[in-house]
Amino acid sequence: MAAEKLLTEAACKLAKTKAQIYYLNDGAGLRLRVRPDGSRTWILREGLKNSV
Repeated sequence: MAAEKLLTEAACKLAKTKAQIYYLNDGAGLRLRVRPDGSRTWILREGLKNSV
């Protein structure tokens, strides 16, 4: 996790709206979705490991 750029509170608060939806990623599956209407939503992307 050392090579990943973690999101900071300041970066999340300063995220400005744009004409289209965009994401701020931290590299560990956590994303902040910023919508044109100004709403912000956290998304956690989980992956399943192959276990047979």
